[in-house]
Amino acid sequence: MCTLSPRGALAGVLLAAAVGSGCGGEPAKLPRAPVGAHRSAQAEEARRTFWRWFSENEAHLFREASTATIESTIDGKLDPIEPGLTCTVGPIRGNRRELVLGAGGNRTLLAVVHDLVVDAPPLPRWELVELAPRRSPMTPVLIDGVEVAPEQVEFAIYPQGRKVGIALFFDAPILAEPITMRRIGYALLDQAIGERDVTTKLGRIDWRPKDSRAGAHRDTLPRLPEAFDRTVAGLATEE
Repeated sequence: MCTLSPRGALAGVLLAAAVGSGCGGEPAKLPRAPVGAHRSAQAEEARRTFWRWFSENEAHLFREASTATIESTIDGKLDPIEPGLTCTVGPIRGNRRELVLGAGGNRTLLAVVHDLVVDAPPLPRWELVELAPRRSPMTPVLIDGVEVAPEQVEFAIYPQGRKVGIALFFDAPILAEPITMRRIGYALLDQAIGERDVTTKLGRIDWRPKDSRAGAHRDTLPRLPEAFDRTVAGLATEE
């Protein structure tokens, strides 16, 4: 059983609904294809369709000034592959632009992202990245008109079985917008430790006010990579 993070829960619900609706109406007398065969063929075709569309529109996308517009457009084209896939587009640097394809916090989509990146055609103007990497230095995140700098968020981490639990501490005005706060929090975590580690190595995430007494050993997010790596190394040693 896989438990989705808040970031990936909606994708999981949509995926389950899509799979359920696709199973109805099949005549009982028809021979069944091997498990996963039809789905794989469907997935391959969906990836080909996406990259065909992207290749035909990449020049326009490259020149578009609004990254939000590009990301919204690409997100709509990713949905037929798997609901929950994400993209992040960087600014133009020289004659290149970064396109990060992500799993939206859903561990079950990591392989889907990998296949999508592997199937990409040559894209001379785009730097294709599989899952959001660590960023150093970290930069502020702006979502829904709310901007939060890494230094404004504090963290405390602790071993949680084979994973790392984390508490994030926000200013009160940010806590008042829980959906935006979580989106910002995940974006900052992706910058700090990379999306793969956020998806596979983080356990429980608590969202707390800064005036909370929890988390005796607290620091600001730019210090998280060092503390996280040290904690993960300690878990490996205990095994």
